[in-house]
This record gives sequence, structure tokens and C-alpha cells, in this order.
Amino acid sequence: MAAVTVGAALPLVDLSLAMMLLSAALFGCAFLAVVAAVSAVARQIAPPNVWTAAIGGLTIAVSIGQSIGPVLVGVLSDGSGWLKTGLAISACILVFGTICAAFQREPDESRSRRLHTE
Repeated sequence: MAAVTVGAALPLVDLSLAMMLLSAALFGCAFLAVVAAVSAVARQIAPPNVWTAAIGGLTIAVSIGQSIGPVLVGVLSDGSGWLKTGLAISACILVFGTICAAFQREPDESRSRRLHTE
């Protein structure tokens, strides 16, 4: 998640072509890892009989964010007349998400084992 945040924030530092390409590569590659991690967590915390529904629900939530996020950033950037406004807000939201993820507790093993045997 931190790599996604850094990738999103790089254009705030420099708008050169090299920085944009580095930002796109870092963000794109790291974002795939976030999706895989969310799927793995869904399997850890949910019983096997609801894995499909849990992963499907998370996929829908991510796709809604991927659809709404760029529109909101565009509106914010157009409203301020400055592209970096939307990028800065996006980076701040990602920083918040990264902090939340860093303090996320591991699932309780006994609860997880109990859910998987029911």
C-alpha cells in the first residue's frame, strides 16, 4: 500500500515525463499486489463457504472506487484550476489508507480456525 501511495504522490514532486512514467509503473505494479492482498485477507477472515461472496463484494468496492476516484479528482482539479489539487487529495487518502493498513491486526488464529471448520 505504501508503494501505491508513493507512486500516486510522485507527480506532486515533479511533472517530468520520467517522473510520470515512474509513477505509473510504481502505482500500477503495486496496485495489483494490494488487490491480491485483499483477496488473501478475505480468505483468512471468512469461512470457506462465503469466500466467493466476500471476494466478490471487495472486488465491487474496489471497482466503485476506481470509477468514482478519477471523476472526483477531475472535478476537484477543474474546480481549482490546478491538477495537483486532485493528486494531493488522492495521495492524502492513500496515506490514510496506508496508515490504517499498517495498524491492522492479524486475524485471531483460533477464530479463523473455528470459522474454517464450521
